[in-house]
Amino acid sequence: MSQEGPLNRELVLAALRTVEAPRRRGNIVALDMVRHVAVCDGHVRVRIDPSVPAGAQREQLRQSAEAAVRALAGVKQVEIAFEAPATRPPAESGPADAGATAPPGGAGRAAPGPMDPVDLPGV
Repeated sequence: MSQEGPLNRELVLAALRTVEAPRRRGNIVALDMVRHVAVCDGHVRVRIDPSVPAGAQREQLRQSAEAAVRALAGVKQVEIAFEAPATRPPAESGPADAGATAPPGGAGRAAPGPMDPVDLPGV
């Protein structure tokens, strides 16, 4: 693949557009399967939707994505991961919360942010 300019996210995405999704019509970028791309000093990390079943299909997809990215000039290392982004677990109520007071705005609601309306007494 010919490339113009230094290695960057857009070039990596262009390379990944050549990778077909298993059992689906289209490439992994068009099908929104690429969740994250990071490029730094020739090191490329790509996170792909983990909905691809583990096993031969996932391994084939990983190899195809890695080969596509490695073909770019300036790539030193490639990491292809199948993982969901980290999420914060929901707050649980129970004995640990007994005696805790609710945050401003009511139970289950975080404190107001800079763009949230706030009632100011006497104003």
